[in-house]
Amino acid sequence: MARRAEDDRRASRASRGDVLCWALALAALLVWWTIIVGAPRWWAGEGVWARVGAVGYLALSRVCHMEPSRCLWVCGAPLGLCARCCGIWAGATLGVLLLPLVCGFGNRRLPHPRYLWIVAAAVALDAASERVGLRGSIAWLRVTTGGLLGLTAACYVMPAMLLAMNQIRSKEGATCNQQARAATT
Repeated sequence: MARRAEDDRRASRASRGDVLCWALALAALLVWWTIIVGAPRWWAGEGVWARVGAVGYLALSRVCHMEPSRCLWVCGAPLGLCARCCGIWAGATLGVLLLPLVCGFGNRRLPHPRYLWIVAAAVALDAASERVGLRGSIAWLRVTTGGLLGLTAACYVMPAMLLAMNQIRSKEGATCNQQARAATT
C-alpha cells in the first residue's frame, strides 16, 4: 500500500517535459481556435485575407461537415465548424486549461472508460434524435453535448500523451545508456 502511494506520488510529479507537453497542446488549441474564429472574418475581407479565410475553411472542412444551418455565425458568416464541433473543441481547450490545476501537470492516470462512454452516449442520443426527426437542430444542446465530450476527452488524451512521452523518453534513455556502456567496453 505504501509502495503504491509512493508510485502515485512519483508519477504525479511534473517534469519540464510534462509542462512542455501541456504548453504545446494549449498552443496548438489556441492556433486552432484562431483558425475557427478567424476564418469567417478573413473570408469576409479582401485580397490575401480572403484567401487566408478560404484556406482556413478548407482546413476546417477536413474535420466537420460545416452545414450552415448547424453552425454558429460570426460576422455574417458561419464558423468553420458546426455548433457541436465548436463545443467539442471548446471543451477540449477548457480541459487542457483546467486539468493541470485540478490534477497537476504530471497526472498520468486515465479515468475509467465509463465516463467517456456516458458522454459519448449523450452525444449519440442528441445526434440520433435530430437525425430521425424527433426535433430540429438546437444549437445550445449541440454545443453543450459537444463541450462535455471535449472536456471528457481531454481527461483521457492529455494523460495518454504524457504516458507516451514518458515511454519515448525511457526508451531513449535506455538506448543512451546502452550506447554509453558499449563505448566504455
